Formats: sequence, structure tokens, C-alpha cells
Amino acid sequence: MRFLAVTAPSAGGEYLSDKFDEFVKEAQVEVRLDKDSIRLTKKGLVAADLTISETGAAVKYNIYLREKEIELRFHSSNRNHAELAAFS
Repeated sequence: MRFLAVTAPSAGGEYLSDKFDEFVKEAQVEVRLDKDSIRLTKKGLVAADLTISETGAAVKYNIYLREKEIELRFHSSNRNHAELAAFS
């Protein structure tokens, strides 16, 4: 769904049908950083809360900035939430 929405042709920045416009809107991914959550960990890493939303479902991650990498962590005992996070 996401691949089709990104690669579809448009005419002057608009898609050719209202149905396809709605499809593209639903396929969009939104990434939000909670600026109030930026903090230093006990290990001296910079951490923050990041929410990724797609097709109406939002998954919250902890993000850690390391010297040469960015690590996303997700913790949940809910299987459905974990599966959604794995495929986001």
C-alpha cells in the first residue's frame, strides 16, 4: 500500500481521482517526536519518545542516539502491539 502511494503518478501535484487521493492519505506515515521526552540516560545516551503512525495505528518507541547508530526500542506485553511495531 505504501509503495503504491509513493510511486503513483500525479498530474500537477494532484492525483487523478478522489478515491486515490484518499488511498494516498491513508497510506501516509507520520513520525512524531515528543520534545518534552528528550533526556540523558544513566549511561550518558540521549533518549526520547518517538511515535510512528500509519493507517490509524500509532506505535510508541524509545529512541536512543549512540555515537554511530540510532536504536529504536519497543516494549509491550500485548502481542498485537508487538506485531504492529515489528511491521511499522
